[in-house]
Amino acid sequence: MIDKQYTIEGMSCQACATRLEKVLNRKPEVEQAEVNFATETLNIRYHDQVSEHQIHEWVKDAGFKIAATITQTPQKPSLRLWATWTITLYFTLLMVGMLFHVEWIHSHTSIFIQFILATFSQLFLAIPFYKSAYAAIKGRMANMDVLVSSGTLIIWLYSSIVFLANIPEHVYFEASCMILGFVSLGKYIEEKVKKESLNSISLLVKLNPKTVLAKRSDTWTEIPFDQIQTGEIIRARQGERIAADGVILEGHAFFDESHLTGESISLEKSTDDQVLAGSLVSDGSVIYLAQALGEKTLLGDMIHAMNEAQGTKAHIARLADKVSSVFVPLVMGIALLTFIVNFFLLSDVETAIIRAVSVLVIACPCALGLATPAAIMVGIGMASRNGIWFKQASTLESTAHLKEIVLDKTGTLTLGKPEIKHILLLDDSYSETQVLSLACALESQVSHPLATAIIEEAQRRQINPPSAKNVEVTAGHGIKGQVNELTIELAKPDSLGIDTQSLSKDLSSYSLIGMRVNHHLVALIALGDTLKPDTIPTIQALQQDGLDITILSGDQESLVQHIAQTLHIKHAKGNQTPRDKASYIQNSPHPIGMVGDGINDAAALTAATVSYSFKDSTDVAQHSADITLMGNALMGIYKSLLISRATMKTIKQNLFFALVYNCLGIPLAAFGLLTPAVAGLAMALSSFSVIMNALRLKRLTFPSFLNTTDKP
Repeated sequence: MIDKQYTIEGMSCQACATRLEKVLNRKPEVEQAEVNFATETLNIRYHDQVSEHQIHEWVKDAGFKIAATITQTPQKPSLRLWATWTITLYFTLLMVGMLFHVEWIHSHTSIFIQFILATFSQLFLAIPFYKSAYAAIKGRMANMDVLVSSGTLIIWLYSSIVFLANIPEHVYFEASCMILGFVSLGKYIEEKVKKESLNSISLLVKLNPKTVLAKRSDTWTEIPFDQIQTGEIIRARQGERIAADGVILEGHAFFDESHLTGESISLEKSTDDQVLAGSLVSDGSVIYLAQALGEKTLLGDMIHAMNEAQGTKAHIARLADKVSSVFVPLVMGIALLTFIVNFFLLSDVETAIIRAVSVLVIACPCALGLATPAAIMVGIGMASRNGIWFKQASTLESTAHLKEIVLDKTGTLTLGKPEIKHILLLDDSYSETQVLSLACALESQVSHPLATAIIEEAQRRQINPPSAKNVEVTAGHGIKGQVNELTIELAKPDSLGIDTQSLSKDLSSYSLIGMRVNHHLVALIALGDTLKPDTIPTIQALQQDGLDITILSGDQESLVQHIAQTLHIKHAKGNQTPRDKASYIQNSPHPIGMVGDGINDAAALTAATVSYSFKDSTDVAQHSADITLMGNALMGIYKSLLISRATMKTIKQNLFFALVYNCLGIPLAAFGLLTPAVAGLAMALSSFSVIMNALRLKRLTFPSFLNTTDKP
């Protein structure tokens, strides 16, 4: 299977997106296709044997076009829309002036000029609307342009017949122009706001510097950003942004990484420290080696992830899709019924036509189609600026409904940087050095905070461990292997038959690892960790918000209960295997969020309604998680809840407004209380109002403790 994303041109409303989506999903070679009207993107998964040319042809047959490239920076709104609005406004003002019987123009001459201007508008300015409407009808569906084209064409034909046949009735040439003008104005404003205000991806793209100072042939040369190569040596001074992920070769500086990780405090870095593309040198200067460029950097990965997330749909958006797919045909029926009822009740064809046209023009599904994706785009953008990556838009919706948060201990509640506090020798024939040497030989084969602590202690004591072979890792239990013909086992005490209660030293606040050599108990390694600075306030905030908090950890029960008491958490279980954690989540009657960072958490992360991992988590954990927290702080969990709830509230407000607008607008138009021109203006304003309501999300504020952070 191949996954691709394309930018789609030619969509005028949600019905267009729904039509293209249905057309593609009917193809047997397509496993899944999602079209997002707000982002104008197509996410498609199709069989390997299908060529890109075939995809282009399918989209073209549906009446649309795939753009040459996927744009990540906002494009200028369509010049055609602005020109249409400007010209029709000028024509309309001329016509309105004529309606007031300008003295130097004869009445018949005035109508003739109106006819010429309106006809020009129909033959040239309205052509894009007619093309879109024709493509929709050809695809056996209807979109906004079917309504607009029908309305403006009917009113122009009626006025033309009255004029050419010299029938003594009023003409509405100005209304046909005003409909085109107001619809074009609405679409222009809609495009402008979507592409410049809603698109958070463009803000990330702007984090890349335009030029850098690179060392070439022993000379510092200023080169364009797109000419940087891997292995380039680059100088970054105060006020400049880093162009690539790399390592500092020389210098000392403070870096602002707030756009990438959500950390508000500048980080101090010097030689051998890592730097991130897009970060700002707030003080000092450094020379660094470029190790990763473009899409391979953390910033590039972020842009790619946001592009994918904003292109997906929340489950609630399916409702809008279903309504939009039947809405236009329903409106056409209501307009026809309006004409028939008014014609027979009032015996006035002019009034019947005007009211039917008003129904067609006002009942555009654009506001309904924008209600969900506009809010999703702003919500995901807000999250990214706070160091929170959502992989799917649906996750934003699911997060708002969480009732319980389950947390692992090591690396989640704690810093994940444990240190060896004690080594209890259970066999006098072994020394601490021998125990560390054998333990390091095995632990060097795995990635885990406890393993890292053992390796670092061995390095601190300048111990060179022997090599290990036949290493086997049992998730949730321990590690086993051969070292110098000895069978070494490292595992939790209970797995090795060690009764920690019988030990003389109180070890309840430590993580314990037992060592067995040739099935004989040799030592017990005690490791201590520290709670993250924001763990206590974050847990308190989650609890005050009504969420149940549970700790599920593979550490011994006594240590887990000690942490639980410190954090005032009632539900905590130790000695949990990966299967135990997953089983707990699967058996829960309500939505659960799982937070973990290791291989042992992968099954539980997959089973959870919403799963969180950290940027520095294992690859398995990051792959299994729905949300990645770019900082190392827990506050991202609470922020994600606040952003999700605010986003869902905005979506519901938008949907309510869009439905109320149509429920009120259509009857008003049917009863003659709205003219076609006013209906066109109201339709344009409805979409604008939905987008502006979505932009209110940018004003979301967080509790004060969430706006401060410590250096990781």
